[in-house]
Amino acid sequence: MLPQQVEFHYLHEPNIFNYVKSAIKNIFLFSWVVFFLPFVTKAQDPIGVPQVTSYGGLDYGGGTQNWGITQDHDGIIYIANNEGLLTFNGTYWKLYPFPNKTILRSVK
Repeated sequence: MLPQQVEFHYLHEPNIFNYVKSAIKNIFLFSWVVFFLPFVTKAQDPIGVPQVTSYGGLDYGGGTQNWGITQDHDGIIYIANNEGLLTFNGTYWKLYPFPNKTILRSVK
C-alpha cells in the first residue's frame, strides 16, 4: 500500500502585504504613543506642585516695583506699588493712584 499524500491548508498564507499592514499598524501605534499621549497626560498638574501665575506690569497696569503685599479676609490682595495701591480679586486688577505721585511703600 502506498502512503497517502498529506495536504496542508493554511488559514492565512504568509505574504508581503500582511507584513506591510502589520508594520504600518505598529508605526501608527508607536507614533500615537510618542507624539499624542504626552499632550493628553499634560492636562493634569503634578500632585503637590502649586499652580503659580506670574503677572507683568502690563497685566496689572502699575509701576515696575512692588514694595509690600497683604491679603484681607475676603481674599482681595493689596499691593504697595510705585504707582499707588494695587488690588487684585483673583480676576481683575485695579490701581488707586496717590496724589502727587506718592510712592506707596507698605500695606497692612
